[in-house]
Amino acid sequence: MKQNGISMSRQDLERLKVSVERPSFFKFPLNMKVKEFGLYVPGQPTLTVNGDSFDESARSLLRRAPRGSTISIRNIKAEIIGNTAYILPNIAPISIDLTN
Repeated sequence: MKQNGISMSRQDLERLKVSVERPSFFKFPLNMKVKEFGLYVPGQPTLTVNGDSFDESARSLLRRAPRGSTISIRNIKAEIIGNTAYILPNIAPISIDLTN
């Protein structure tokens, strides 16, 4: 049963590339790149993942999640391409219900 509106298979989640989009009120292009994110699986400590894709540690953690678990991608840190000194604040977490 969907709790968060997003459901995904474990295999699709393992291939997920985390990204951020500019808010609609920005009237100019803004290219952003995810530097790191936290992966939370219920009952496990949050794993910090460098980059925007799941590495082997993240895939291993995901395999420990029971079917139907809600996985969270949180503490997303992103930068503006061309201005790496500025880290975007307050990026909303993503919750995904595992279908298998």
